[in-house]
Amino acid sequence: MPIWVERSEVYPLPEPPDRGAVVAAPVTGLLLAAGPLMATVGRTHEPEGGGVTYVEYLTRLPYLAALLALCVLAARSGAAGPRLGRRIAWAALGPLVGALGATFAIMLVGLAMDTEDRPEWLAGTRPVWLAAQAGVLAVGLAIARTGRWHGPARWLPLAGALSLPVEPIGRVLALEDAAAWLLAAWAGATYTVLGVILLIRPPATTVPSDRDGP
Repeated sequence: MPIWVERSEVYPLPEPPDRGAVVAAPVTGLLLAAGPLMATVGRTHEPEGGGVTYVEYLTRLPYLAALLALCVLAARSGAAGPRLGRRIAWAALGPLVGALGATFAIMLVGLAMDTEDRPEWLAGTRPVWLAAQAGVLAVGLAIARTGRWHGPARWLPLAGALSLPVEPIGRVLALEDAAAWLLAAWAGATYTVLGVILLIRPPATTVPSDRDGP
């Protein structure tokens, strides 16, 4: 009696989703949907004397919280990559925490000063903000390069981080108030849309193995 032997294939089971990433996705979506817009709109509120205002810095807090959540999600879900990209995402938290601390310092110390002009020491906090924005830009590049997220979610983190040159360009081409509204429009077209995507249909939150890429 003839015996037929058929070739069979064994497929590995998919890795379970990271619980932290599953929880972080909707939280990040909520923060991204509102935080960046609050910050850019807050920049349009100028005090009468041209000094600093609580509104401007209060609205930066949810924006920074949204960027912190995005970096954590990129690291936990493997969206930035399982090795180098994940390290970049974790490392980006440092400058963001520094920017958060600088914001609280300005609110607690600087805004208590009775001055019509912005204090000169505020310029010393700008490198912290630039480092935080550069870190988020690196995370956006890692997400786009890895391709773990598909569709617009793959490119929107990078597009949102490219707001770094938008403000100075807006200041050159238009008035300062117009530059602030340009930032608001940019945030709405990138981070807010990404937030809605994460709320409605979160990207893959599985943890990739080291074989999946850099």
